[in-house]
Amino acid sequence: MIETTFMMMTLACMTGCDNVDNVIPYEDSQVVLYGEWWLVGWNHEGIRYEVNTDYVGHRHFSIEIPREGSVKAYSLANEATLGEMTVKGNQLLFSGERGITKVGCDIMESNFFDAHILKIKSYQLDKGLLRLFYSDKDFFEFTCHFDDIENK
Repeated sequence: MIETTFMMMTLACMTGCDNVDNVIPYEDSQVVLYGEWWLVGWNHEGIRYEVNTDYVGHRHFSIEIPREGSVKAYSLANEATLGEMTVKGNQLLFSGERGITKVGCDIMESNFFDAHILKIKSYQLDKGLLRLFYSDKDFFEFTCHFDDIENK
């Protein structure tokens, strides 16, 4: 049962990444922003935190960045609407409806994600990883390749 659930979760995540049309030739180490990204970890006040990969999957510690429409992010318990995104250089500007649901959760990673995800203001792409900065130095780090999460 556990193996079947894991295989289904992996397949769903891999399918999600394939369906987003977001990979440019990988040898260029550049990926466009659009698609679904899964949380790898974050840097906060100079300390690196890894997320428990058992928690990560489609709409669990992920962010969906559509070409049109609102950006959505998901912790374990809540859904955040960041608004419609405009990219200006490495800056991310959001407009329209913003907010997050308020379902309680006692998992630290989920609470931290919920507390900071609406503060996203810029990004950096680095070898297939997307860093979304919520301050000048602090950021969430995401991948669009689920296998990258498992191998960390």
